[in-house]
Order: sequence, then structure tokens, then C-alpha cells
Amino acid sequence: MLPAQRAARHGQMAVSYTVRPLEGGGCRLVVKVVAEAEGALPHRLRRRLLAWGDLVMMRKQLLTFKKLAEQGGGA
Repeated sequence: MLPAQRAARHGQMAVSYTVRPLEGGGCRLVVKVVAEAEGALPHRLRRRLLAWGDLVMMRKQLLTFKKLAEQGGGA
């Protein structure tokens, strides 16, 4: 499915990853998801459910990033 087709079906969405330094050393990876809030009720409900599914997948992704960062190895 092409990105334009996905956007028409699920609405526009943007995801950003930002690494922020912490006082005393280390850093924090912050993820921000912005999704379109317009549309008919069924579309808004679908986007809400997709967001919860994304949360589960994103948590696993971030835990994997954490594990790899703590190993200190590069690719």
C-alpha cells in the first residue's frame, strides 16, 4: 500500500525521535506521535485503536534500543 493510500485510510501521522542529554550524563530517547484528529467517527475510532497498537510495538522497539545501547556495541 502506498503512503498516500495509507494516509487516506488511516489519516495523516508523524513520528519523531529525539535524543536529549540528561544532567549528570546519559541521555533519553523521546518519541512523539502526532495524528490527524479529523474525520468521521469510525475513522477516529480506528486511529485510536491503531495508536494503542503502535504503543505496544513502540515499547518493544524502545526496549530493544535500550538493550543495544547498554551493550555499547556498534553495528
